[in-house]
Amino acid sequence: MNYLTKSRYFELVNKDKFLDTKGISLKHENKSEYLELLDYDIVLSKQVFYENGFQYVDLINKYIDGEINCYAFQWDFFDLYYDHLEIFDNLKGNLNQSSSITFSMDSKMENFCSLVEDLIPLCEF
Repeated sequence: MNYLTKSRYFELVNKDKFLDTKGISLKHENKSEYLELLDYDIVLSKQVFYENGFQYVDLINKYIDGEINCYAFQWDFFDLYYDHLEIFDNLKGNLNQSSSITFSMDSKMENFCSLVEDLIPLCEF
């Protein structure tokens, strides 16, 4: 993945929105730009999960300490997960050039997001 910048992200989002008004999909119009936009979305979603990571850590600690059982853990995990997906969707739709989003990843963020991704299949009902 190339270096991610806010200006390029907004360029791709605006192109996607413009094409959408014409009934054209960026995916079909320019697959490489569509994949690039997906890369940005992945980084943005990981930032949302990482910034709210303390909630997952608190939940894991409650489970380990026996304060909640495995069913409550599953329920609460997905409740958090879907709340954060909603935050991501809202953020994606309302980002502007002055937002503090950086589109940068570090090893801590990658490792944390890997943990959340590993927990998803374990918590499915």
